[in-house]
Amino acid sequence: MAPSATLAAGPAITITDPAPDSTVLVGARFRLGWSESAPSSAPIIGRNIVQYSGPVPENGNCAKASYAIAWTNTSANPPRRLPLSGLAAGTCYYWTVTLTDVNGVSASARSGYLLGAPAVDPGVSFTFPAAGAYGDGPPSSYTVTWSETAAAGVASRSVTEEAAPMAADRTCDRVSWAAARTFRPTGAWLAVGGLTGGTCYRYSVAIRDADGRSAASRSGPLLITTVPPTCAYGDVLTTFGAYADWSRTLLDPIYRLPSTYAPTDLVYTTGIYHVSGAFRIRSLAYTDLKALADAARAAGAAIDLTSTYRTYSQQKAIYDYYVSALGPTGGLLRAARPGHSEHQLGTTIDVKAYNGVSPSNYADWTVTKAGAWMRDNAWKYGWMMSYPKATSPATTCYQSEPWHYRYVGRTVAKAAHDAGLTLRETSGAAPSPRGPEAGQDPDLGR
Repeated sequence: MAPSATLAAGPAITITDPAPDSTVLVGARFRLGWSESAPSSAPIIGRNIVQYSGPVPENGNCAKASYAIAWTNTSANPPRRLPLSGLAAGTCYYWTVTLTDVNGVSASARSGYLLGAPAVDPGVSFTFPAAGAYGDGPPSSYTVTWSETAAAGVASRSVTEEAAPMAADRTCDRVSWAAARTFRPTGAWLAVGGLTGGTCYRYSVAIRDADGRSAASRSGPLLITTVPPTCAYGDVLTTFGAYADWSRTLLDPIYRLPSTYAPTDLVYTTGIYHVSGAFRIRSLAYTDLKALADAARAAGAAIDLTSTYRTYSQQKAIYDYYVSALGPTGGLLRAARPGHSEHQLGTTIDVKAYNGVSPSNYADWTVTKAGAWMRDNAWKYGWMMSYPKATSPATTCYQSEPWHYRYVGRTVAKAAHDAGLTLRETSGAAPSPRGPEAGQDPDLGR
């Protein structure tokens, strides 16, 4: 039997940094970069990166070095780029990147070479945004940092800021940089504010030691935008993954929690009128859940719950159910992979009308009284709809779920609501024979 068109197409990859057949002299940090593509019907869900290293030959030609595998990374790779650190002086490096799509079809590419530059004195190297690496985030204040060495002591520092409009593909590649501001910091850090959304920034630091010798370094780009990353599949531990980060932890098809993440302050949803007490949420969300339910009941739109906190293993059962029912591609769009679900945070609820049927029985649950009330009012009590119809799946990366709400607190929810932003804009087995865990509605997958 001939392979299907999807399988025949498969993923494609080209490594761009360092480009094949090139050799780049670097410090301790670099951003490995590549372009990738795959048919929408067969998205990429795995990225395997292998680093090779070896001592630089006497002739300095990394192409002639003897290499050995330094490490293999299959679990923490974002799409299109990977920050690298710990690159040693006098050492040659190269990498292979293998993409695997949802059907198990793979494609590989090999990079050019990096050569770790010898240390010099004085010396300076950016730590954020690291040279060759992206930093990104919404408009805010950021602290630019670097490391510096000077045996004779640092006598002066100068930092130059450059700016450029963000490129159409949400990158800072091939933009036209222009000088913006100059700073005279007194230490190896600089707090910067007044950064504008939709703009790329980068920084150059120059130091001079007490003997008049100088050193300079340029940072990687810092992209300031509320435009979320392109929807893709990865397995990157989310940046803000501590229990105290509950309002800003980003979970999507790229970013995930560890399997061991389980809040220690879970409480049952007892004592809330018309709401089942069989579910658990984090205690910090309980008061506003009660306020939400009381307000909905007072408005004649009483609500109940169908799902709240889920463990990693419970989410795996739900994801496996949808893969078995809809196939790999349909399952990815319908349910989050284990670790990627907001339900694991303990601050997420799936809602239905009190005594109502599953919201997924409707083409759009917001046409009902309870659904419409939740859409228009939940934010006032700190709850945000994670996957609204207007921006799903293009921005949220999942199908619309007007019953899925996450608690972020009243301050964050109001700011996001007033700005018209989604949560993603503000802040990858065998089928289970039982399907979803007992007590979980199989229609409520995320």
